Amino acid sequence: MKIAILIYNGITMLDAIGPYEVLSNLPDVEIFFVAKKRGLIKADTGFATLKAKYNFKDISNADILIIPGSTISFIDVIKDEKTLEWIK
Repeated sequence: MKIAILIYNGITMLDAIGPYEVLSNLPDVEIFFVAKKRGLIKADTGFATLKAKYNFKDISNADILIIPGSTISFIDVIKDEKTLEWIK
């Protein structure tokens, strides 16, 4: 099973790491941290980061998509056409 976790600047870290910790213990599961662009993604705290090894072109589909929340950055994400197209 392929699970994609969408990460973006301003993400609430626990919303991405919590599901990752639980789901990574399941058998036959691949989990991908995916962002619009590969690289480091800053959390809403400003000091914690996650590395996006994959971008939208790398992961075109998944069995499960997790979209973590944020304090306010999510508003920009839901307005981004490329992100919305990838989610569809």
